[in-house]
Amino acid sequence: MSLKTHLQAWSDLYSRYKQIFAAAWAVRHETDSKDLQPHEAQFLPAALSLQETPYARAACCHVVVNQFECDSGVMGVFWQSRYCSHRTR
Repeated sequence: MSLKTHLQAWSDLYSRYKQIFAAAWAVRHETDSKDLQPHEAQFLPAALSLQETPYARAACCHVVVNQFECDSGVMGVFWQSRYCSHRTR
């Protein structure tokens, strides 16, 4: 396969994907699902239920607290190892 044919094939593939993406992007708002209440999302199949369940704000708080606790623990271990190594020498 010549270089010109190879480049033409890639160009055609790129232009085809560009057309498909543009068509999908134009109708992206039409394919969004409606906003569901938490009790409505419970009765969807498992994958859709996870996608359609409203995000819990409390979950974000737990993530931040857990990250802070882990970071504090790691900093404490490094801090102690730094000063314990000086005292034993």
